[in-house]
Amino acid sequence: MAVIDQVKIYSAVFGGLSLSCLILPYVWTYVQITGALCILCMLARRITTEYNRQRGKKPVNPRDKAVFITGCDSGFGFELVRRLDKIGYKVFAGCLFPEGDGANNLKKMTSNEVTIVPLDVTKDESVNAAYETVSKSLKNKSCLDLENELLSPTELWAVVGNAGVCYAGEVEWGSLDWLQRTFDVNVIGLVRSVRPFLPLLRQSKGRVLCTTSLWGHYAIPPAVPYCMSKAAARYFVDGLRREMKKFGVKCISMEPNVYKTNLTDDNLLIQFMQKSWDSTPDSIKRDYGEAYFKKACEYLSAHISAGRTQVSEVVDDFVEAVTATHPKYAYHPDGWLRGLSWRLALLAPPALQDEIINYIAQPVEYVALKRGKSSEKQG
Repeated sequence: MAVIDQVKIYSAVFGGLSLSCLILPYVWTYVQITGALCILCMLARRITTEYNRQRGKKPVNPRDKAVFITGCDSGFGFELVRRLDKIGYKVFAGCLFPEGDGANNLKKMTSNEVTIVPLDVTKDESVNAAYETVSKSLKNKSCLDLENELLSPTELWAVVGNAGVCYAGEVEWGSLDWLQRTFDVNVIGLVRSVRPFLPLLRQSKGRVLCTTSLWGHYAIPPAVPYCMSKAAARYFVDGLRREMKKFGVKCISMEPNVYKTNLTDDNLLIQFMQKSWDSTPDSIKRDYGEAYFKKACEYLSAHISAGRTQVSEVVDDFVEAVTATHPKYAYHPDGWLRGLSWRLALLAPPALQDEIINYIAQPVEYVALKRGKSSEKQG
């Protein structure tokens, strides 16, 4: 090596070390400042959340306040109508089957302050008719009483978008009709049933509640389209909250894990899964195999059977979100241990998430078998 080249190398090394000595202290200081800021942000978020929770425990006065709820034929919506009626709110209960058992039971179990409203969230005319029913009823509440004294007008305080559907089946199985139906109800239907009421909520500075799901944070077989729809619904809530903040309207996401309701009836889900499998082309069915399908049905049934029966946990959070002065942005009703497990999984890297979810949701032996075959081919 020439002397000139050695001089260049030594000069570069010496210059680099000298520069490092000058820069590294500042880099370390920057790292320390960044870490401190991250810790402060975490503490500030926790303190703010706890402060808002404590401050928001004081409930608003239900007098002259009305709530419109979709999906009240059963489940969370049905129970929420009953609870809000007992507290003293006027409730408009949107029911897909206004003459069905759910609506009839609500009529028997609630006061005259509950109005059953026929509602199909997939149809514009049905939602528009529901809006007319609600708005006219609110106007009539501001009429004169028997002593000719003007009553304070009833205002629309909250809209709860709760209507939803859930189907089971892997993405390749059956037709896309079930995917279309899922998005028609869980996404488009949610937006359709909330939008007309926003002017009334701006007047009252009220709030919007939407039933999303913990599964809106994950994609879990064999309910990937459901997870997709709930993720879209969750982003709708986030976006609407930011758009409505300038008007003082609060938007809240309700994100329960699996609870045992009519929506998660394992018999209905297995029936749909069977129907979806039966309509799948034979060429695709051969790749999965009948044994895999049967095992997948067992896994789905076991997962649904492990769902929590304490539906009151979800309803309690709904009531708080409607009545609290300062509700949280999102509620995550779940069992303490199960809730913690899923929250930790959310922080895991994608590869680990895949392992966890596949272990829970799919027959492990088949996942391992496919992985083994792929390795053999690559080898």
